[in-house]
Amino acid sequence: MKKILIPALAVLLLAACKKTTITPPPTPHPQMQYLHLHDESIRFGQIKKIDINSDGTDDFLVSTLLVGDPILERDRRQYYISSSTESRFLQDGNNQSPILNKGDQVMLQHPGYGWFEVTSLLLAEKIVPMIGNSFWQGAWKQANQHYLPVQVKKNGSIFNGWIALSFDTMQEKIILHKAAICTEAGKTIKAGF
Repeated sequence: MKKILIPALAVLLLAACKKTTITPPPTPHPQMQYLHLHDESIRFGQIKKIDINSDGTDDFLVSTLLVGDPILERDRRQYYISSSTESRFLQDGNNQSPILNKGDQVMLQHPGYGWFEVTSLLLAEKIVPMIGNSFWQGAWKQANQHYLPVQVKKNGSIFNGWIALSFDTMQEKIILHKAAICTEAGKTIKAGF
């Protein structure tokens, strides 16, 4: 009996000393307000206004611009998105915005970038030379359901958001899928959520 009792007691003592890892519950994503843009296409010469927080004020403008360059003998068909006095884009020193994937964070501070209002981002442009073949350039020219980080300022508070878009160089258009803005000021959010 003693032989059985001693090993049983040792097993109980070892089980009692076993470390258990407690996994904290996942942090819930902040509440978001979504704007369905219904895969709307913006072709050259068209514009689209976006009121991301549905407050009756346009926050962003998607537009195009034709720039003639007589020195280099070419035209540039440019595709832009612009912010207002109460909306912002995340930009680096070259006026470029990061192209986010689903799940990437949109935060108040991003290393190497700053938030700017009343600015425009050149998403892509088609270069049409007088002689030779046309070609595309710009960071967003191959975007396929990627996310543009944005912010809106309301009553002195900052709200993070995103705009989901694609670019189709074959049909020469921007495709607007969806947009979202956090309903809680100052919260880090995930693109696409």
